[in-house]
Amino acid sequence: MPYAASAYSLVPPYMPSEYYTIFAADLPASTHWYTDVLGAKPVATPDGPCYGLDTGATLQLTAQGKPAEYILPVRDVAGYRQRFEHRFTVGGDNQGRLTAAQPDSLTLVDPAGNQLRFVAGPSVGQPVC
Repeated sequence: MPYAASAYSLVPPYMPSEYYTIFAADLPASTHWYTDVLGAKPVATPDGPCYGLDTGATLQLTAQGKPAEYILPVRDVAGYRQRFEHRFTVGGDNQGRLTAAQPDSLTLVDPAGNQLRFVAGPSVGQPVC
């Protein structure tokens, strides 16, 4: 059954994916950023750093591709926002930015230019990594 969108969420409803390949021009910098924002350490794979979200979705960072938009189902939108706003930053680094925040969603732009929309969503199973 598709995710039931609220007024603050997506229209029309969507079915979350289980696996996302995310472009990262600078893998070490992006790995640091995602580790801070996701609150989890990556699993090293031959294809690049891999993260499991709290809903079971998998994020795979790769140097191949180009920036894109992603809708990522998570259980704790507020936790992601708090980690983004309170992470350690170093002056001069591209720290990404927060572009929108509602009670059930958060939109960030990562250092590679990907637009990530974290939405309160259903579990999609177990992470691949």
